[in-house]
Amino acid sequence: MTIYVDDAYIPAKVRQHISRWCHLFSDTSDEELHAFAAQLGLRRSYFQKPNGSLQTHRHYDVTEGVRARAVALGAVEITRRAYVELINAERARLRHAKTTHQHTRSCCPSHRDFHRRAMAALHLAVAENLDGARTAVLELPAHHGPGALTGALLVWIDALVSATPDVQRRLAGRDLADDEAVEPVTRWATQMIAARAARDKAGFEALRTAIPKNPAAVGAHVMGLLTLIATYLRTHEMRTS
Repeated sequence: MTIYVDDAYIPAKVRQHISRWCHLFSDTSDEELHAFAAQLGLRRSYFQKPNGSLQTHRHYDVTEGVRARAVALGAVEITRRAYVELINAERARLRHAKTTHQHTRSCCPSHRDFHRRAMAALHLAVAENLDGARTAVLELPAHHGPGALTGALLVWIDALVSATPDVQRRLAGRDLADDEAVEPVTRWATQMIAARAARDKAGFEALRTAIPKNPAAVGAHVMGLLTLIATYLRTHEMRTS
């Protein structure tokens, strides 16, 4: 978890304070942001949390003096432009989650049970229980119909994007098309993740429909994507533990 403070320096009078104001915020946890703010003497009531499902501008306004103290306590200084980019990235992630929710509801009658089963498969794969994960994957179309596998691909990729917001940056520039050392299924799975993370609907759909229609190929591609995502998530856990 990182606490950030930008360099907006917006002149304003807030309550009795006349100053130039900046934004103090976190990239993950409101509670840890509140704890940090308390060290600066900021009241919880100062926390800014706008209404609206896609509003992510959650922050404390701080004066120049408080900003300097925040930096001394370990807050990371970023530019106002970088702050706006972080907000836009988080809004895009939430739109991804909302789209996935709508898509999986349309393709699976029992959305809650479907999501539970899809995530169970992912958790088994992360735990390197591939036999259990494969069984869980096979249960998806058996319980929820043929559209369940497409819904599961979306659920798994969005879980990765949510857990590792930098996945798009990590994948950027990875041109695997001519890399003969990369297995075709791994290349396809990497491109699927990149397309979804970039909100490239046309690219994602083209890759999805490129899967050969025979059951063995479908199973290989679905499991290939699932195991690649599980590998990314295990790596992320090791990096952040």
